[in-house]
Amino acid sequence: MTKESALDRARDKYEGKRKRKFASFNTETEADLLEYADNLPDFSGWVKKHLKDEIEKNKAPE
Repeated sequence: MTKESALDRARDKYEGKRKRKFASFNTETEADLLEYADNLPDFSGWVKKHLKDEIEKNKAPE
C-alpha cells in the first residue's frame, strides 16, 4: 500500500477544478497566428483576458 503525499492530494484537488480547452492552427494557412501564439509568454492568460474583455463588451447596459 502506497501513501499519497500531501502534494499529490493537493495537485489532484486542484486539477479536479480545471478544464482544458485546446486550439489548433493550420501550419500552412495560419502560420502567422501560430507564431504569434507561440511567442506569447502566457498564452492561457492572454486568452482569458481577451475572453473577459469580450464578455464585458457584450454585457447589456444596466
